[in-house]
Amino acid sequence: LRRQRQMCIRDRSIDNKVSIPMGGTSKEVTVTSGTTVTVPVSRMYAKLKVKVEMQNENMVLNNINVRQIPNICQVETLAGDGTEEPVTAVPFPEGTTFNSIAFAASDMKPDADGETWAVFYVPESLRGETSVQAGGTKSDDVPSDALTVDVSTGIGGETRSYTAYPGGNSYNNFNIQRNQVYRMKVTITGTKDQNTPSSNCFVVKPHGF
Repeated sequence: LRRQRQMCIRDRSIDNKVSIPMGGTSKEVTVTSGTTVTVPVSRMYAKLKVKVEMQNENMVLNNINVRQIPNICQVETLAGDGTEEPVTAVPFPEGTTFNSIAFAASDMKPDADGETWAVFYVPESLRGETSVQAGGTKSDDVPSDALTVDVSTGIGGETRSYTAYPGGNSYNNFNIQRNQVYRMKVTITGTKDQNTPSSNCFVVKPHGF
């Protein structure tokens, strides 16, 4: 009997409160009595960790929200093995919306380094790279449906909102790849005319630092 199978399972090893979809494909094998079939799998969601640092001691953090999330998780993967920048994204099918709710393990979660992060799990969303003009910022040219992090703060009875964009770098990459960990630190000075906080987003490979 020769079979090639594509499968989707769920992984509960990250947190006992979550169940992360995983996918994998077996090679074509001949199944006989006693045959063991190994199917390598990987998580189909990305893990996004957000930390907000406020330089104004009178400012308080109200909320961290993630939006522009695809409402589906595709089994098909990107071109390549997921360890490098994708070459060609598998397009979303017609009718896909980007208003899904982030899969959050917890509102705020202490890390091993003692810092507290907001942790979210989101489906892969490859929105590509843009061209940044000299002196420009990442927010100058944002692809449609790019994953967006909104930060709401309060100071002196006034609410202020800031927006940042995670991805492969902090200046022009908006790709969110499956099975990757994104750590985004957002620094807010508290200056009233500041529209977008400075942010440093970098990718941590599985089991990496």
